[in-house]
Amino acid sequence: MPAEILIVEDEFLTAEEIKAYLETLGHSVTGITASGERAIQLADELRPDLILVDIKLRGGINGIDVSRVISDEYGIPVVYITASSDEATFSKALMTNPFGFIVKPFDYRDLRYTIEIALYKRQIDMRLRESELRYRRLVEDMPHLICRFDAGGRLTFVNSAFCDYFVQKSENLIGRSILDMVSEEDRQTVLGIIHGLTPDKMVRTYEHRVIASDGSIRWQRRTDRAFFDASGGIIEYQSIGEDITELKAKDVELRHAFAELDRIFNATATGMAIINADCSVRLVNSAFLRLFRCASGDIIGRHCSVMCGGRLCGTAECMTERIKATGAEEDIELETKSFDGAPLVLMVHGVVLLPDDAAVGKPAEILLSMTDLTAMRGLEREITQAVESERRRMSQEIHDNLGQKLSYLGFLAELHRKSLERGRYGQMDKVEAMVHLIREAIDHARMIAKGLQPVSLDPQGFIYAVEEYIGRVRKLLGVSIRLMKKGDIVIQNGVVAANLYYIVMEAINNAVKHGHRRGISVAVAGGEERLIITITNRMKTSRRASRRDGEMGLNIMKHRAHVIGANLEARRVENAFVVEVSIDASRLGTA
Repeated sequence: MPAEILIVEDEFLTAEEIKAYLETLGHSVTGITASGERAIQLADELRPDLILVDIKLRGGINGIDVSRVISDEYGIPVVYITASSDEATFSKALMTNPFGFIVKPFDYRDLRYTIEIALYKRQIDMRLRESELRYRRLVEDMPHLICRFDAGGRLTFVNSAFCDYFVQKSENLIGRSILDMVSEEDRQTVLGIIHGLTPDKMVRTYEHRVIASDGSIRWQRRTDRAFFDASGGIIEYQSIGEDITELKAKDVELRHAFAELDRIFNATATGMAIINADCSVRLVNSAFLRLFRCASGDIIGRHCSVMCGGRLCGTAECMTERIKATGAEEDIELETKSFDGAPLVLMVHGVVLLPDDAAVGKPAEILLSMTDLTAMRGLEREITQAVESERRRMSQEIHDNLGQKLSYLGFLAELHRKSLERGRYGQMDKVEAMVHLIREAIDHARMIAKGLQPVSLDPQGFIYAVEEYIGRVRKLLGVSIRLMKKGDIVIQNGVVAANLYYIVMEAINNAVKHGHRRGISVAVAGGEERLIITITNRMKTSRRASRRDGEMGLNIMKHRAHVIGANLEARRVENAFVVEVSIDASRLGTA
């Protein structure tokens, strides 16, 4: 609801920013001042609906003093805006009964909610004051504020608690208007409520502000009852009330606290679900909905077994049942599926939420927090498979080549030994064969070593290794690969060089397997800030590549890039597939 608001702020830019924001909400800013004395004058002249006051102001009067004067004399609600959040300042400010606090630097959303709550309270007070009720048997010693008043609003009875509250004697109150104790802002509202009571609706409970004996504004909740004659005419009203000033302040604090908890609950990247005692899902956060790819209506109220597909429900593996039985925290790794069938691997942590009145061992609710391990577990499997595949290849290579040659060399050596023992020295052809096999074995061992350590420790070792690998692929497979080099390409970090080499090698292998054999290019560009490697190949249109193999190779390349702090992107550009790796030049130095 639009309102007229006065801003008392000594920082001009802050005041203007608040003014602009309030106007976007539809409110009218009736004035801006940095002076406490001027603020009191404007409050008297303009009578705004709400005043925003900075506690620390220029001049001899501060925001707390301004608020106290305005509350005492005009009863206008005040919301403090301050950079000071110390306990002493807060305690002093609290004594003026403000409608809220905004601590600088503040979130405009908090400012909006605080203003809306203050204005809402003001509206409620005005409506509540319009209701009048009557009690039949007013008990003098009751702690509630009890009174009766006639159709004109004149008090006909007040109890001791009523007198004590307003620090007045009974004889000084009888005959006065009930509206005299009501804050000016709420009088019309209260009067409207009182006049709104009918034989069909004789009772009304509401909240409104009252003027205390010291002039401060306090909150009351009261219930008014109207008594009618047979013809429907009003006879009398009776009212019973209680002070709820502290309760209203706590209510505002709780609203802010719940709003903040809700924001944190939904902002966290960890999926969370609260499970009722009957194992139904009571609440989930935004991260949970993203994990399971569902809407809140798909999960709220359903049995928690929907998260595991019903596999664990009723078994010893059911986490919620074990936590309910033991009350202990627990962690499990859960393999399940999202609502659209995608596989999920989750690390789930369960903890008991105990209400204040619950006994230990009897949890009312369970909080489940979930971390997504799907990508990590998938990558671990792919890396394990790749390592195992490479291990088998190397084992087979050593067995089929180096092992057999060395075995034959041993056989010849044994024959030569026996020949020498028999005095036959004419077996030089066998000796030469042995030498030849030894050289082959040595060369083969060097090739295996090259496969295990393809990049030399030389700063130029990376580009030499890439050139050598491209040469081997050209020679063995007849593939046309174009290598383009630009700038200084110097990598002193051996780990970075090796991983970049393996990325290039994997990209070339994928290109050979899935692309045109005459459409592959490798571009390496060095610079002062970054090293960029781009592998491009034209895709075949007549043959569809294995999606699983391609994804596996790409995931391995991304893992290697992540290990060395590089960024890897893969994209399709028309009929070509491009893999681009970029790494900051600072990472190329000595490890």
